[in-house]
This record gives sequence, C-alpha cells and structure tokens, in this order.
Amino acid sequence: DRAVGGGAVNIIQRDGGNRFSGGMTYAFTTPGLIASNLTPALEARGLKQTASLKKYYDLAVALGGPIKKDRLWFFFSSRRGTTEQVQQGNYYNKLQATTPLFYEPDLSRPAIYAPFSRDYTMRVTLQAGQSRISSSTSSQPNCNCPFGLLTPTNNIPTAPEATGEHHYHPQVISSNRWTYPASNRFLLEGGITSQKQSQTNLRRPETGGVNPVQVLEQSTN
Repeated sequence: DRAVGGGAVNIIQRDGGNRFSGGMTYAFTTPGLIASNLTPALEARGLKQTASLKKYYDLAVALGGPIKKDRLWFFFSSRRGTTEQVQQGNYYNKLQATTPLFYEPDLSRPAIYAPFSRDYTMRVTLQAGQSRISSSTSSQPNCNCPFGLLTPTNNIPTAPEATGEHHYHPQVISSNRWTYPASNRFLLEGGITSQKQSQTNLRRPETGGVNPVQVLEQSTN
C-alpha cells in the first residue's frame, strides 16, 4: 500500500566495489543559445519580452570504492542544479518601497522564477558472511522560489515581491536493508525506510521586512 496514486518503481541502488571509480556529468545553457519568438506584432500589443531562460545548469558527481576489500564498500553521489526562467509580462513593483498599495511595473526588473535543487547521497554496504547489509542516507535541500510564479491562480499574474519562497530543508530519506540467501531458491530480505521533511515558507526579501497585503487590481484583471 502506498499513500499516493500513480506508478511505483523499485530501483536497485548502486554499491561500491573493490576498485575506486566515479563519474561526472554537467549540462548548461545560456540565454544566448535560446531563440526568441518576440515578433513586432506581439510588441505592438504591449509585450516587452517573451518567456525565456535566464540560467540553467545541472552538475552531478559520483564516487565509489572499498573501505575494506571484499567486505565493506561505499558509494557517494551529489547533484545540484537550477532552471531560472523569466516570466513574460510580469515585473517587480516600482512603488514597493514607497507606496506598496499601488503597482507600477518596473520594466527593468522582470519576474524571475529561480528554484534550486540539491542532492547528497551516501551508501555503505557490508558483506558479513552470507548476509549483506546496506545503509543509505540522502539529503535533498530544495527551494521552490518563488512559489507559484509560473502558475498564477486564475491566470492572474502576481508581482514577484507578493509571492513566497518554499524551502524544503531538512529533507532526508534514510534506508537500511538486509538480505540473506538461505538457499539457491530462497532469499530472505528485510528493511526499513524513514523520511523527514520540513517546509519553511518565507516572504520575498524585496518586501523590506514588512508584512505586505496582496491587492488585486480589478480594473485590468
């Protein structure tokens, strides 16, 4: 039984071996590598910029090897990345510092969705006779920042400083597993998994430390 619907996949995690080995992957792109579909017709209708990418990168490294040959191994992996996107037609409020009740778009500061994700995983495997015992811990501090910027409610955009940041930290998954081949046809397995997740919601720093009240401008929405 599972607490959520949809498909479920069982994954055999990597173990270290009797030799040290590792790998690394890196992917990135920049705005200069992205085409623009901003046409004169769209500009005539008041659109200043289209949805575009500001920054993207994805870096992952992994290393595994023996702690004690033929008995104890480790495997470590780390991954971090971000996909920063500019939201078309949405800007910071130029009047936030003086009269935040009113809104005037600051065309020099478009709204930017800037989440980040991290993953640090460590796995240790012990061969104790015929029994194999493995223990792994994965820490995944992430941020949905700012939350809901690209998916506005009722298609009404929210000024960036009126949104919030959802920080997920600590977010840790630990798993311990034991296997024992009782015979060529019978395998005993046991395990336990625990998860700790904490979500902290923060106001955007552009609010200046005050408690702003969201205001819906009904003449244009």
